Amino acid sequence: MNRALLALCLLAPAAACNGAPQTSITGRVWLSKTPRGPKDPFSAFVLASAGPGPAAGVFHHGSAYAGTYRAVTFRATGSGEGLLTILQTGKTRTFRFRPCRPDRGYDRCIEVTGDPFGTRRYQSKDRWRIPGRSRPAGALQAAIAEAAGTAPAVPTAGP
Repeated sequence: MNRALLALCLLAPAAACNGAPQTSITGRVWLSKTPRGPKDPFSAFVLASAGPGPAAGVFHHGSAYAGTYRAVTFRATGSGEGLLTILQTGKTRTFRFRPCRPDRGYDRCIEVTGDPFGTRRYQSKDRWRIPGRSRPAGALQAAIAEAAGTAPAVPTAGP
């Protein structure tokens, strides 16, 4: 398991199931694009909320084989925005998001500002929702592997 996924396991071991509307960014895996292969770079993030406090997560930029990550916490401050804290530096930034039209093959889309790697658009599939009480790192790893064509499809979350 790479360091980004290990960090996510340590930060958010019990994610809550989130069937919230499209503008909710927690409880699912988000990708900037579908990689053409395991060496094609992309950005991804997952934020998992286990209660009333801030969500914990990780932003990844790189390929399925190598990359850079930022472990973060996210606290919503209003509709479509919140404070993103980079845990390594303690720096806080405003993270804004709004729904957009997803590309073919995706079910959800958000345009963002305040991403640690400068990514402006992310997409997700409904089946990339993090099931309750599962380990979000496994969901992120499986979605990245599926998108990169290196693993079978991520199983659909239960009701």
